[in-house]
Amino acid sequence: MQQATSKKSILRIVSLALVLLLSVGALGIWAFAETASPMKGTSVSLGSELVVNFYAEVTDTQGAEMTFGIGAQTKTVSVAQAQHVEGNLYSFPCTIAPAQMTKTIEATLSDSGKTYQTSTSVRAYAEKLFDSKQWDKLAANDMMVATLNYGAATQEYFDYNIENLANAGYEKTATAEIPEVGAANMVSGSVSGISFYGASLVFETRIAVRFYFAVSGNIADYNFSIGEEPVYKNGLYYVEVPDINPQDYATNITLTVNDALTVTYSPMQYISRMYGKTENAELKALIGELYQYHLTALDYLADPYGNDKDNLVSAQ
Repeated sequence: MQQATSKKSILRIVSLALVLLLSVGALGIWAFAETASPMKGTSVSLGSELVVNFYAEVTDTQGAEMTFGIGAQTKTVSVAQAQHVEGNLYSFPCTIAPAQMTKTIEATLSDSGKTYQTSTSVRAYAEKLFDSKQWDKLAANDMMVATLNYGAATQEYFDYNIENLANAGYEKTATAEIPEVGAANMVSGSVSGISFYGASLVFETRIAVRFYFAVSGNIADYNFSIGEEPVYKNGLYYVEVPDINPQDYATNITLTVNDALTVTYSPMQYISRMYGKTENAELKALIGELYQYHLTALDYLADPYGNDKDNLVSAQ
C-alpha cells in the first residue's frame, strides 16, 4: 500500500501542474515518475496547440537542451526556452499536430556533456493515465478520451496514419446535437479600400480563426487590432488569430481595422454552420469531435478531480 507521504507528494505535484498549466489558459493532465534519471515525467497541455511537456532536472541551467524527434522531424528546445518549475526542474515543450497523437516522440536531453533519453506518445501517455490507479475515475480520464477521439478524427480527415488511430479501443461517438449559433460574421463600420470577405476555422497544427479581407489599397495602410501579420492568398488577405483553447470555442473574437471596421466571429459559429451543411463525412466527424472536445474541456475545468478527490492515490 502507498505510504501517506506518497499521497502528499502526488497532491503537491498535481496542484503545481494545475497552477502552471491552467494559469496560461491551457488544460493540464499530469503523469510524474520518481526516477534516478534526470528525465522526471511528462504532461500534456491541451490549448490552441497540443503540447507534450518533458520534465527534467538539469545541472547546466545555461546550456542544457532537449531535442525531440518525431519520425524525420527534429526540434531542439534550449533550457532558456523551457519553463522553470522549481529548483533545477524544467519543463521542455514539444508541440505536435493533433493527427500525430500515435507518433512516438524521442526526447534526448543534453546536459553537462551527458545525454539522457526517453520517449512517449500522446496515446502511450493516455494508456498510462488510464491504467494508473492514482487517477482512477478522475475527470482527466474523460478529457483524455475526448482528446484521443479528436486526434483520430483529425487523422481520418487528413488521411494521416489511419492504420494507427489514436482512439483505438476508446472510441466514443460525439454528440450529434450541436446547437445553432447566432448570425456569423457580425460586421459594423467601414474603412475605405478594405472590406470583410469571410471567416473560417483552422484546425491543422493549431486551432485558430482566419479573417479574410478584400483589399484594393496598400495592406500596410491598415492596422488590425489582433492577430498575426496579414497573409496574401488567392486574391485575399487573411489575418489569423491563434491561441484559442477548447474551452473558449463559444467565445466571440472581435477584430477591428483602423478603429473603424469591426468583425466578430467565434469558432462555434463555424462548428455549428459547417456541421449542418457539409456532406464530407470526415469533416463532419471531425467537427463533431471538436464540439465534444469543447464540452469535455468545460467539464474538466469546472471539476478536474471529478468525484474522486479523496482517492488520488489508491492501494497498490
